Formats: sequence, structure tokens, C-alpha cells
Amino acid sequence: MAWLFAAMATLSAGVPTKEPISAALTTINITDNGSFSANPLTTFAQRVSAETEPVYATPEIFQEADMTDFKDLPTNSRVMCDPVNWSEDQTTEDSPLAVDCLWLAYRLAAGDADWAIPGYVGGFRGIEHIGTCDIGCDAPNKAVRRAFVGNQDLINAIKHTMLKYSHVYPGDGWRRVAAKGSFRCSIGLFHNQVTVWWSIKRTKGS
Repeated sequence: MAWLFAAMATLSAGVPTKEPISAALTTINITDNGSFSANPLTTFAQRVSAETEPVYATPEIFQEADMTDFKDLPTNSRVMCDPVNWSEDQTTEDSPLAVDCLWLAYRLAAGDADWAIPGYVGGFRGIEHIGTCDIGCDAPNKAVRRAFVGNQDLINAIKHTMLKYSHVYPGDGWRRVAAKGSFRCSIGLFHNQVTVWWSIKRTKGS
């Protein structure tokens, strides 16, 4: 149960003290004499991979995640950009909950999409949000009509932000995170690239 106590300490004093009811909670060992025993799935990654429903449909799992789980985000979606080349911390006590951003990363991993980002000043595109966490991009470059960002690029930006900037705020005990940054992304022509700016911020009205 060490993972549960670590999760409670890092995310919130209000995290449930007992595990949610889920088919992913245990594996069954069958011995040579025919008896069996149940072993709890002790890591976040094991619990996620064992879920039969889309992982973003079971938000109670994410309430039990801790900081180490951000290192193991999915890597199987569309890539259109180079790694993050610049970022800036914007985390405050009003920033998105890190657990919502983790949930958002897994939702993005469920698809293999790429997103057309308008290539003009003021062309910010909000891409996806869950709970308090919102991610979007813009590509202010008059020389191109659009640039393309893949789901994996967004996941990579979330992972980068989580590991580098997330903070636990003592007022309520929740880990929070917000940042902006950039990477070089394809414009879909002869492998040319332009700079795309991304931001992770609080969802409006949340």
C-alpha cells in the first residue's frame, strides 16, 4: 500500500483512503494444486493497462496517481513536432490540478490525431481539456497557413511540464501545474517546420 500513501501525500489530503471498485485492482495467481490468490496491482501503469474501459472513463484511478506516474505517459500517438525546446513555468495556487492534466494526457493517447494550428497572429487553437486542465497551441507566422501538432506532441508537452514545474500547494495539498512553451512542428510540405507555441492553463469557468 506504499503507493497509495505516496499518492495521498502528493496530490491531496482529500484523496480517498480506500481503492475504487475496479476490475483492474487485482490479478489472480493459480498454483499447482489448483488454489488461487489475488495480488493487487501496485503501480499506476499496471492499473491503467489492466482497465477494460478507456482509461479516461475511469477518473477515480487518476486521483491515486503520484508524481512518479508522470514519467510513464503513453508514447504511441501521432508525432508532428520536435521535442520541447523552450518552456516557462506559470504555476500558481489557481493553476490546473496536475491530476487533471495527467488524465488529459491519457485521453489524448486514446487517439492518433493531428491538429491544424492556424499560422497567423491571434490564431490560438484550444485543443482539449479535462476538468481544470486545458491545452492549446498557436503558430504566429505570416509565411504559412498552418502547422500541425500531433497528439503525442501534446502528451510530451504535458509530461515536460509536469516533471519540471508542478508544485504542491500547502493551502489545499493539491499538486498544480501551468506553463507555456514551444517546439518546431511540420507544416506538411517538404518536411519544413515552424515554431508552434503551446500553453497548459486552467480551463475557463472551472
